Amino acid sequence: MEFSSSTPPPPPPLPLPLPPLLSAIPGGMRFTEATDVFFHGASHGEQFRFPPESWRLFQDRSLPVSIDAADRYREAIHEYFAEVNIFFPLLALEDIVATFDEVVASEQTAGTHVSPLVAPSRYCLLLLVLCLGSFVCTGANRISLDETAGRSGGQHHRPSSSSIFADFPGLDELLWRKSRLLLGFVSSEITLEAAQCTMLAR
Repeated sequence: MEFSSSTPPPPPPLPLPLPPLLSAIPGGMRFTEATDVFFHGASHGEQFRFPPESWRLFQDRSLPVSIDAADRYREAIHEYFAEVNIFFPLLALEDIVATFDEVVASEQTAGTHVSPLVAPSRYCLLLLVLCLGSFVCTGANRISLDETAGRSGGQHHRPSSSSIFADFPGLDELLWRKSRLLLGFVSSEITLEAAQCTMLAR
């Protein structure tokens, strides 16, 4: 028999070892690491992060943006507290009005004065209040208990003092869509306003 003089092929290279997970942390994963991705606490001097501009109240042409509209938005705020917050006392009127004044000052006031930006969680809370308040202003929240009487019976529709709700049908739906842009963004905040947003949006 004749033996081949060729050498056998070299063995395949061994795969590189995978880097150890969390090598700097003995014992593996920390017990808080699973929730770190969901919650972040803002440090004292940290600036707020802001989503795209499309959620701003007075920088969207699909919504009323005039000075008169600001007064009507105030009306919607008061309607919310008269018709909704009285049954679910979650918010304070002065806090929402103060937030709205800051929004008007930062988005409608022209000139060299630049107002500080409103935190996203407070802005979201304002949008939710305006959404529910504008729905109340349409009178659709008043349900008749007398089927034969209809709207003239138990459903006492109170027309708004302005035409903003007639000129912008579905205003409450538009405000809800803007609120949804912020709801996901503020859901990871550990703030009172973020918790109020979640409770109000349910």
